[in-house]
Amino acid sequence: MIREAYPRELFRMLEGSGVVITEKYKGIYYLSGKVLFDTQKEPGERNNIDAVLQVSVSENAELFEKIRRDERMCQALRELMKDEIAEEIAKEVTKGRADEKLVDIKELMKNMKLTAEQAMNALGIPVADQSKYSAML
Repeated sequence: MIREAYPRELFRMLEGSGVVITEKYKGIYYLSGKVLFDTQKEPGERNNIDAVLQVSVSENAELFEKIRRDERMCQALRELMKDEIAEEIAKEVTKGRADEKLVDIKELMKNMKLTAEQAMNALGIPVADQSKYSAML
């Protein structure tokens, strides 16, 4: 649930029903105790979360920009998204290395007049990976 303002009445009602509300980060609250439904999602449900967040962000762009500028809120979002951020960084690093190898293969082919296979062997690219690079040439 995302709200621009602190939901005072809602929280009062929830606490009256036995729900424990903890402010984990500035503006981010965790509910525990006597809750009617899970407030944190299981890993398999994360695929659906992306669609919900996309709609929410597009409909509340100004609010999310304000949140993004708040350093404490930004830290909370980074913590929440740390696995996805790490995965994206790993993909970029892998892509960058593949791009560098591709440039090296082309340079060897051009300057040394080697075939693609000879250039890849000279660079020590495993035979199992060579078809991937051949397709990109």
